[in-house]
Amino acid sequence: MKNRYRLLTSAALVCIGSLGVGLLHPAKTSLWVQARAAEAQTVTLQFQARVGDQPFRCAQSYTLGTPASSVTPLDFRFYVSDVALINADGSTVPLTLEQDGRWQYENVALLDFEDKSGGCANGTVEMNDRIVGTVPTGNYTGLQFTLGIPFELNHADATLAASPLNLTSLWWNWQLGYKFARIDLSNTNLAGRSSSLAPKHESQPQHQGKHTSPGHEQTHDGDGDSSQAFSSIWVARVVRA
Repeated sequence: MKNRYRLLTSAALVCIGSLGVGLLHPAKTSLWVQARAAEAQTVTLQFQARVGDQPFRCAQSYTLGTPASSVTPLDFRFYVSDVALINADGSTVPLTLEQDGRWQYENVALLDFEDKSGGCANGTVEMNDRIVGTVPTGNYTGLQFTLGIPFELNHADATLAASPLNLTSLWWNWQLGYKFARIDLSNTNLAGRSSSLAPKHESQPQHQGKHTSPGHEQTHDGDGDSSQAFSSIWVARVVRA
């Protein structure tokens, strides 16, 4: 079972914490794309990373959890694949991603919200908050995507792969594959203790319970209060080019 998400309206799904990412959405509207081109239409899906009601920034500290802890972001990047729009009848239409040579390759896109400032020293200056592709003419009411990289691409050598699959900071090794999501936080409350105790989350999404990602099955038991830093908030805005 893949980590697949669907957006049927502009409302957010139930969240389990404070740190999340969502697609931007206009007030009082549902996701509705009316394709006007004769054969295909270019669509831009723009995302926004937030911590609670605050925008995510590498150089900023946030208060999370119970009891409250002060945390500083170190990274926030993740891969999505198999992006599709949903028709009014519930059927899905794949979004053909623009092959930009940087953020999108085949059916995979990298969303990158860190800018190498503050604690995000292991990241990159460049950021990417959108997915761009084309769909056939039609009316669409929702969005579906998979969080992660398809199995057939997950075990390549990142040092030889095309961008955005060439980031070794998002890669375990050829056997274990890629880190589907890298969301790292430094707990400043632990400043006087070993740095290894600071919450640091990588690879597949850190949700409690059992889930299966493409090519791997892993069980996450959670890690106490630090799990409260994460949420699954998905709301939508579609920009027609």
